[in-house]
Amino acid sequence: MRGRLLQQSPKTWVLADQAVVSGSSFVTNILIARALGITDYGKFSVILLAQLFMLSIQQAVSTGVLQVMVQRYDHKEQHFYIKGVFYAQCLFFLLLGLVCLSLFLLVPRLTTGYSGLFAPGLIGTILLLAQDFVRKTLLSLGKRSKAFVIDTLTNAIQLAVLGGLFLTGNLSLIKTCWTIGLTFIPSVALGIVWVNPGRVSLPAVRNAFHIHSRQGGWMLMSALLQWFAGNLFVVAAGWWLGLAALGALRLAQYTFGLLNVVLQAIENYTLPTAASRSADTPAQFNRYLRQVLKKSLVLIGPLLLLVVLFARPLLAFSGGPAYSRYAYVMYGLAATYLLILAGIPVRIALRTKLLNRSYFTGYVLATLFSLLAGKWLILQWGLSGVLTGLFSSQLILLIYWLLVLKTKNVIAWRSSTLY
Repeated sequence: MRGRLLQQSPKTWVLADQAVVSGSSFVTNILIARALGITDYGKFSVILLAQLFMLSIQQAVSTGVLQVMVQRYDHKEQHFYIKGVFYAQCLFFLLLGLVCLSLFLLVPRLTTGYSGLFAPGLIGTILLLAQDFVRKTLLSLGKRSKAFVIDTLTNAIQLAVLGGLFLTGNLSLIKTCWTIGLTFIPSVALGIVWVNPGRVSLPAVRNAFHIHSRQGGWMLMSALLQWFAGNLFVVAAGWWLGLAALGALRLAQYTFGLLNVVLQAIENYTLPTAASRSADTPAQFNRYLRQVLKKSLVLIGPLLLLVVLFARPLLAFSGGPAYSRYAYVMYGLAATYLLILAGIPVRIALRTKLLNRSYFTGYVLATLFSLLAGKWLILQWGLSGVLTGLFSSQLILLIYWLLVLKTKNVIAWRSSTLY
């Protein structure tokens, strides 16, 4: 009876899935930060930033479009569409591998200071992207319990191996990268079986390219700008302030892992749901967005307060005493998270109404601000300048997008003032 109840509760599976992903990521980064030290953890953070960059590109041209478009097809059309996207994704992985290998051979100085990390970094990145693709495909198809299983499988193996290496004192940077990469293999294999793309079909691949090139163009440019808008200050912190500052900032961001559980679960669940309700009347659609915002505040508000209250001991516990002096970073990130939380219904409205050009323009404005003000803020105020820049970028995005939605009559002004 209980199993049947869980099967009928998609929110439960989505929240549990994201809890596994973000919770495991949080624990993993604690182990790594403690084992590697603040400088090597800064190097590890550089690799993670590169992976997040590729993940944002994939989200723009592949999984993000799939999450919206798959709801518009019947069962037979869905299978044909997903088959095409799957094999187009395989071509993307092949191209990524060839480009990275060419850069490694032709411009070896790019990996100076990261000896032995190219192979585990590249393999780990491709497997991470593959796992994210099958996971989001399963979520979009309503197979939320299976998405939960593959995430649990990966993270359980990953934590077991990393924990064993940590306890025996053998957790190095290279071993960390190999472990994180290779532990994606079982879940990717199982995910492919459950997605069941079938045999290669060139018409299906051409259909996927046609749909995603039409819908994903603005989203790709938005993703590139989104990454720069969100991470330019983070990268600049490592460049101008050193790897130690970058490591501290990234560890502080990971201490918000519990908040990411809820944030990602909300978006993963509500985006396909909102897409299926895009034909609702404006009043009904606005009511749905208000519900999303209110539930988000109820779920995340108390967690955000706890993180702020216990910022110093959380950082000291996560990375060691060397990190406790960066507690102020947690306060700045908390303010930024409030804006990200307020922007969830706004992003959902933009994407379900296919206002991709406006989505892109918002990131143009945020990136311009980062480029123009970034160096001055960081050199003047150090990490405090980084935090000011992150907050200001999110504020620019939110204000512009709200004005667009108001102009397009997608969201009532009375609803937007709830932020």
